[in-house]
Amino acid sequence: MSSRKVQLIYRFILFLLLLIGLASNLITSLFNGFQTYAYYTFQSNIICFIIIVFQLSDTISSLRRHQYYGDSEKFVRIQFLACIWITITCLVYNILLGNPLTPLYWTKNLHNPLLHLIVPILFVLDFLLFSARREISKWLPLSAVVFPYLYITFIIIRVRIIDFIYNPIPSYVVKYPYFFLDVSKIGYIGVIKWTGILTVLFLVFSYALKFIYDHTKQY
Repeated sequence: MSSRKVQLIYRFILFLLLLIGLASNLITSLFNGFQTYAYYTFQSNIICFIIIVFQLSDTISSLRRHQYYGDSEKFVRIQFLACIWITITCLVYNILLGNPLTPLYWTKNLHNPLLHLIVPILFVLDFLLFSARREISKWLPLSAVVFPYLYITFIIIRVRIIDFIYNPIPSYVVKYPYFFLDVSKIGYIGVIKWTGILTVLFLVFSYALKFIYDHTKQY
């Protein structure tokens, strides 16, 4: 069992980091045509923010009932999935799009290191440290690809809407947030190939996290 007071402090810090990161991202986006909603990073961090709000609320409720020790039994499965989604955010950005070893990574803006590196690590640790060990079905990791597939579908539909509304398309409008979804440059075959690669990554990390979750104990 973990200390609820430690949970409270940890989750409040994570809540603040998410709030600051998302707010910084939104404010920056206001000066660039408000395109941030189209990014997987923003959407996956929003999901994490919502989960942490509920987890923080649950921790506070437990303390009010004088339950000073215990693990979070609610939202275990959805937080498990969110851990995969935010881990891919971290890996894809830091391997393919950004470089945390450069000064620009840390100084360009406030939300970049928060949403792409710090929050993902802390969110996964929150799950492993404070979530009660409940049985996770061997099929649950397969559903980790649902949100990414919905995101890709959203991008395709959004591009069609942009093409319909704008002629010409304003410079501030981002059609394809990521190069591996850019049909105009790599074609549908290229997008399908990248989707396949990312699908494998999602599934590998899903089952890896399940293994770690199943074989670690809380003290």
